[in-house]
Amino acid sequence: GDDWSIRLWDLREASEVAIFSGHGEGVHDCALFSSGAHVVSCSSDFTIRVWDCSNGAVVRCLEGHADVVNSVSISRDGTMLVTASDDGTVRVWRVDRHVEKEKEKQKTAVSSALPPP
Repeated sequence: GDDWSIRLWDLREASEVAIFSGHGEGVHDCALFSSGAHVVSCSSDFTIRVWDCSNGAVVRCLEGHADVVNSVSISRDGTMLVTASDDGTVRVWRVDRHVEKEKEKQKTAVSSALPPP
């Protein structure tokens, strides 16, 4: 939203469950881990953040992109993230180790990323 937050909703109850605040600029994408315990988001502040759904705290803040991060996807097993950025890179991150695994440089901005197998 305009306040740079992410809001988690219970659709059955039509009620807001949690607000995640901490990005320094607009949020472009977010995804819920299959466990339902965490949310991941990416932003114009060049970061990717993993949030704890139970208390709204940032569990991990991943840095490495040199421009806006447009897209984030989660692997099926929840151990890796793929991000796409205006810096022309697609990056694969290990969530548990806070480590960037690999990157692929493109000539122009990358707008979306699919999850790894």
